[in-house]
Amino acid sequence: MRKFELRKNDFGGLLIVFEGIDGSGKTTSIKFLQQYLNKNGYDNVYVKMPSDRMRSLKIFQDYDNSVDDAKRNMIDLTNLTIMVSGDRLLVQDEIIIPALKQNKIVICDRYCYTGYVRCDKQIIYQMSKRFLQPDLCFLCDCQVNIAKTRIYNRANEKNNYYNVNDAKLQRKRFLSLAKKNNFYVLNTDKDFEITKCEILNYINKN
Repeated sequence: MRKFELRKNDFGGLLIVFEGIDGSGKTTSIKFLQQYLNKNGYDNVYVKMPSDRMRSLKIFQDYDNSVDDAKRNMIDLTNLTIMVSGDRLLVQDEIIIPALKQNKIVICDRYCYTGYVRCDKQIIYQMSKRFLQPDLCFLCDCQVNIAKTRIYNRANEKNNYYNVNDAKLQRKRFLSLAKKNNFYVLNTDKDFEITKCEILNYINKN
């Protein structure tokens, strides 16, 4: 994994990114931060990458969620990742940049790093250079078996595809990226009260 060369955020607002494997605690951490910001009067916008329009496409669902190996094997991961990266860039144009121009705090659930972690090809890295540099990036990190249990406890995801080996590789790549790109690593194996304190301490220091 390498250090990313991203565009400088000159728009005035603050871009905060949460990354991590599925089931690592991103959603819970984001909800807590949003509640904190709302309570303290900070204007903020939540953004999910990829967008719902991308997630609703059959080709995305067949690869990301289907347990049918025949469906999954028909889809080239690099081609799909290029498509998803384009969707992420459109979300940046449509939602993130306008919000930053209004001096809002943007909280982003996944970012360009996910694309590269899932498909570490040069073309994905090159596309990522079009993304804005986050002001803060949290990596939610936990053991893969814990993440898997969390996912299977979700009613709408318990029957989805989950590959433990893929998750282990993605986690390894995320941790490598974290070292080279100054992510703050949140150990979400721990009690969430501890995670809350870590999030607030890091936010307030920066």
